Amino acid sequence: MISEVHFPSYPEELGLLEPVLARGDFGGRSEWVDEYEAALARYFGVARAIATSSGSAALHTALHVLAGERRGTVAVPASAPVPTVLPVLAAGLEPRFVDVERDSFAFDRDDLARKVDHRCVAAITVPMWGYPHDYAPALELLDACGVPLIEDAAHAHGTLVDGRLAGTLGTAGCFSTHQRKLLTTGEGGFLLIDVALADRAKDWTVLGVGGHEPVAVNYKLTGLQAVLGLHRLGRIEERVAARRLQADRILDAISDTAFAELDVRSRGSRRNHYALVLRLGAGECAVTRARDRLAQVGVPCEIRRFGGEPIYTSRAFRRFAQPCPNAERLLTELFVLPCHEGLSDEQIEVIAGALRRG
Repeated sequence: MISEVHFPSYPEELGLLEPVLARGDFGGRSEWVDEYEAALARYFGVARAIATSSGSAALHTALHVLAGERRGTVAVPASAPVPTVLPVLAAGLEPRFVDVERDSFAFDRDDLARKVDHRCVAAITVPMWGYPHDYAPALELLDACGVPLIEDAAHAHGTLVDGRLAGTLGTAGCFSTHQRKLLTTGEGGFLLIDVALADRAKDWTVLGVGGHEPVAVNYKLTGLQAVLGLHRLGRIEERVAARRLQADRILDAISDTAFAELDVRSRGSRRNHYALVLRLGAGECAVTRARDRLAQVGVPCEIRRFGGEPIYTSRAFRRFAQPCPNAERLLTELFVLPCHEGLSDEQIEVIAGALRRG
């Protein structure tokens, strides 16, 4: 079985953790967390970053400070995963599923226009598997309606959209640092948010000790995780480059097949290759056979695990369902494959061989 994810191991990190453990100051209010947040802000070129205990916590925090006491809807792409939607429910809001473009994970502008109304308090866009899309049409519409855009960039560390890092184009950018991610602290996340909202967001995550939030939660990241994050933040570009090479090797090996990488039409874009997303527009039966071939030789295809269907087909969200034909078709045509640094030559040939068999 080929591993779906690569777990990097850096021996020097043991030495980094020793002085933190010796001092005994590694709770969520330690100076290491402050340093990590400052480093994140520098890397992304923003004024403030707030470390959180998970990507879900980052999304919940963004929704809380943007919606305030209002109750209403949040526009979410039908191609989004479950972790994008659960914080919407946790914030007491209702997901409104919006169709995507035929060829990307971007909101379909016409469907977004139909579903953004006076009850809409926010919209969440999701560059799935680190693949950028054109934000401009949605941002133009949302700005005109006064609706803030949240980027769920949990997969998109180092992804570029229109020449800017994913997570910096909307009012808030939310990331996960789960062990699968390119920047990992085991569990964890962080939030990039408009500076005018940053104090409230920070206070919300640390039990309201700053006096900005009368009722708050405990979403702190630990100091130990922050030290790991500080060290690994400097390796994002290295990891993106390594994954690009792996993706290119797979693509070269299947260049004579009908498989093609998902198109990226955003200007100044760069995938981070959190995964390699291929497309086969040859009908559902051909796609199913190809996914089965991959499974038979031990190649994980992440989209196969959740059925390749829009999120509203899940029992938990059926009550919010509205047909999104573009998302339904797009998801049935995709293959989501590992392209991490840990793949050997032999494993790449196994992946390519399964795809080449017609």
